Amino acid sequence: MKNIFKSVALVLFSALVLTGCEEDKVVFDNRGGQTMLAFDVATQNIGVGPAEGENVGYVVVNSTTVSDQPRTFTVQVDESSTAIAGVEYTIDQSTYVIPAGEYNAQIKITGNFDELAEGENKTIVLNIVTDGSFTVDRDETIVTIYRSCPVPSTFGVGNYLLEQVTEAGADGPVLEDGAVRAVTVDPANPNVRIFTTYNFPNFCSTTRNNFAFELKCGLVVSGTNSGNCVCTQGSPYTFGPATTSEAYDTEDDTVLYLAFTNDVTGNCGPSNQVVYKLTKQ
Repeated sequence: MKNIFKSVALVLFSALVLTGCEEDKVVFDNRGGQTMLAFDVATQNIGVGPAEGENVGYVVVNSTTVSDQPRTFTVQVDESSTAIAGVEYTIDQSTYVIPAGEYNAQIKITGNFDELAEGENKTIVLNIVTDGSFTVDRDETIVTIYRSCPVPSTFGVGNYLLEQVTEAGADGPVLEDGAVRAVTVDPANPNVRIFTTYNFPNFCSTTRNNFAFELKCGLVVSGTNSGNCVCTQGSPYTFGPATTSEAYDTEDDTVLYLAFTNDVTGNCGPSNQVVYKLTKQ
């Protein structure tokens, strides 16, 4: 049995020696070897806020080698980009460089909040251009820029007193009036707030429905919300964004004004604008 083990070991050793003779060893040289550049990711998003420092993002370019000297490279903006260079964004071309002793570069992109339309996404398609001194792996990345106004998770959250500011019509208040309701954060969107309320409580007070609004860069914007009331035409009420949304103070959520369009489709009568005051308790 021992002889069998010795024979097997000898065969394996011989195979390893032969393999080693037939294949050249690949030695990775992070200083004198061939350099390869690649974007860190194929796609990324940059939210552009209104304040300085909130409008900047970085695109990382990695290198397989390191050098004692800074190394510059060329990046081109592809024609398929939808963002307008110099208007909706700028790129700091001085950041097309890998600093000495580093393995990556960080390309600085600054978005222009005022030029980006609300709710619109724009793309910047970047390509690394080789000059022959290096090879390229992932040579393209797509950067999406958009307006972004993050709010603290505690802003506009808590128990709020609902009061209808606009005069109630013949059907009475549109939502609950004089009731305290809990306002919470929508798990799907950190800028959206939700509370539950009866719709036309003088007639439909059996089931409360969600009413959502979004804090969008200084404005309280109603979402599209559905009620469970049915008018004489057989269509349920639908509430939507107001023709003019109310503003909010980012430093104070004591009082919020929520404007919305009542009966967006006009199925149950002419649409009209309604404003509610929400006072934190």
